[in-house]
Amino acid sequence: MEFFGSTNLSRKGIHHNWEVSGVVFFDESDAASIQAREDSKKRFLKLWDHESFGVDTRFVAARWLAHDSAGSRWLAKTPAGERTAQMPHMRRRVMRTVLRHIQQFDGESADWLQRQLREAPAAVRAADLARQGMAPGYATLIAVEETLGTEKFYDELGRLPSIQKLNALARGA
Repeated sequence: MEFFGSTNLSRKGIHHNWEVSGVVFFDESDAASIQAREDSKKRFLKLWDHESFGVDTRFVAARWLAHDSAGSRWLAKTPAGERTAQMPHMRRRVMRTVLRHIQQFDGESADWLQRQLREAPAAVRAADLARQGMAPGYATLIAVEETLGTEKFYDELGRLPSIQKLNALARGA
């Protein structure tokens, strides 16, 4: 079984466009179904390897509380003993920061993908995929990755400011 969903590169962000688009069940007795399951596993591993990151909210919140790296004025006035009591608040703040950067990435990556369509090979491939019935956002995404190659595609996305900020958060900055 596979659940899937998307924001469809709409620039609405995850707060306004979060959906589960479908569920797929695989039939063990059907070779095509098993192949689809294997393809699904490959997509998940690609997602895991290239499109996910971990953030330990306790670690980041503790660092922010200890070093005031979040820039909070109220924190500078809080005695060290009271900072532990602030941990739940700070963890929520970390999560809001992560969500804000993800939303920024949604917009930055959509803009970056549109810039990539200015190159003829990507534009031609995206148009071809769209003519085959693929949603325009997915057609763009696939065309740009195919044109650049997976490694360069993710290297370029990794240079976007929001991803740099997310990676810094994952390291506890």
